[in-house]
Amino acid sequence: FAQEQQQVEVFEAANAQLQGQLEQERQRNAELSRRVCALEKSVAHEQQLVRALMEQLSIAQRAQSLALAPSAPSTASPSPLAEPTLLAQTRANGEAAGGEAAGGEAAGGEA
Repeated sequence: FAQEQQQVEVFEAANAQLQGQLEQERQRNAELSRRVCALEKSVAHEQQLVRALMEQLSIAQRAQSLALAPSAPSTASPSPLAEPTLLAQTRANGEAAGGEAAGGEAAGGEA
């Protein structure tokens, strides 16, 4: 009977030690989960910034190609019609950007 009691005590001590290790692992797992969540949010934000920058780059490239595109047969001076067209395109891009900013503010206000 004494030997069985000793085995029970050994098993209880081992069980207590394992419970402590399990709790440490749970805490470590929770911390790692928090870090992963923060990194996922950071990546999503970075992807959003990249998309916005790519869109701005695309708009700038289109504006540049419109500015460089010959609107009339090649002449020594730029066509007088090309400048107002570029100005109108620039204004249209500005209005589109302004509309997006207003939409972003509205979405930000709701959140």
